Amino acid sequence: MRCTTPTRERHAYVLPAVEDSGQVRHGCAKEFYVSPFLSRDCRYQFRIRPPDRHVAIAIQEEEAGMAVLNACFAGKRRALEDKTLAKMLLRYPLMTLKVVAASISKAVRTNAEGWGRHRHRPKAVYSAAQ
Repeated sequence: MRCTTPTRERHAYVLPAVEDSGQVRHGCAKEFYVSPFLSRDCRYQFRIRPPDRHVAIAIQEEEAGMAVLNACFAGKRRALEDKTLAKMLLRYPLMTLKVVAASISKAVRTNAEGWGRHRHRPKAVYSAAQ
């Protein structure tokens, strides 16, 4: 899994895949700064249902053994055709702008609630997670 931050830093999380009950599970330490509201002293837990007719990905970020962030995605395979793309465009117009607006809104509310902020300290070289 490759990640890019708003500060244009990149890191690839390359992990061994261990299948358990039809899911692939991974765990690793957080390697770089992503948000001023989350420290770098965290761990990620990845759960992936390999793509078939459906795909599901869940990422849980933990700090000191407590979940601080959960992100999930579920999708259904569709043919990549002009008709399908047009239908998705009409069904989900301006989705990218909605996501960006929701992220900014959440950051403003979180800041207003007085959450502690973590300074960005660039890391010159990132290595693949072991």
